[in-house]
Amino acid sequence: MKCLFVLVVPMIACDSGFELDLDLGGGPAVGQRGAVTFSMIDGCPGEDFLFGCRDTLPPFAMQSHARFIIGSTTGEVEDERRIARAWARSLDRRVATVTRDDDGLLLMHSLLPGAATIEIVEDNEVIDLIEVKVESIKSLEINPLESNKMLAGAPFPMNVTAIGGSRAPLFGRGAIVANLGAGLAVDPDITTYFAASEQFALRSDTPGEVRVDVWSDTARTGTTYEIVTRDQITEVDIEPVFPTENKATFAAVAKIDGAVVHGGPTCDWRIVSSGPDVTISPYVGNAFSVSWFTLDTAAVLYGKGEVVVECRANDRVVAQETIVFAQ
Repeated sequence: MKCLFVLVVPMIACDSGFELDLDLGGGPAVGQRGAVTFSMIDGCPGEDFLFGCRDTLPPFAMQSHARFIIGSTTGEVEDERRIARAWARSLDRRVATVTRDDDGLLLMHSLLPGAATIEIVEDNEVIDLIEVKVESIKSLEINPLESNKMLAGAPFPMNVTAIGGSRAPLFGRGAIVANLGAGLAVDPDITTYFAASEQFALRSDTPGEVRVDVWSDTARTGTTYEIVTRDQITEVDIEPVFPTENKATFAAVAKIDGAVVHGGPTCDWRIVSSGPDVTISPYVGNAFSVSWFTLDTAAVLYGKGEVVVECRANDRVVAQETIVFAQ
């Protein structure tokens, strides 16, 4: 199959009844006096966010631990210095306690359901304050990927949403425990900024079905994953994404009997035929930041003229695609 480069410019026709509802984040949260910003650094509760967390603090799960970078809204040097010298206190230590560590981070431990006011104080003057709400977890939900088939050896995310009595997603980091089945382990090397607040990075080198249970003091749930190998893959589709005159990113989607395999690389890339000055750079993505747009197995192709590219999953499953670049 041949692909001819075509530049498409998307246009959106708008009228008074059209409303585009995109959650673009918009944080950080600002204190009630408008002087201090509170930036969450351990992810956001609920769904993925394109540009960070919301500009209002979420409710926090009982027994969760949150960290914040606090700064001034003005960015002025003296205002930043005041905040760097300031200390934090909770006006209701039964609900939440706060402190600052040696790096200046604001650390909060949510204890019991209720509301607490957090004050930022410097030289006995309250610079700013913000209210936090704490709820007990009523239910836990594991947010599924497109399928439960995960490539052996590849890290994959398990995002857990904690729901409180208000039915809103709670910030749950530290309040939820995962019990991993045999052969499954937490991958300590995965760190991302735009992630769910309770995200477990998992991986397994052992093929087969594995169970994961998660729980808090007040709720419990679980799910099952199937760890697969490349030899089990039955089909691979490759296609160019966002091609330009002389560059294209190719994405590969591998499946087993119609079910998508997550993780990568699911196949090995090579150039089958081309003219001069053609290069290919494979890379592996993951679903830790934006799970609805993930290129698990991809390659960036640079070239001129007609190029045939291939991705081989195993001895039985090979995909080829032809693209025509400008000369």
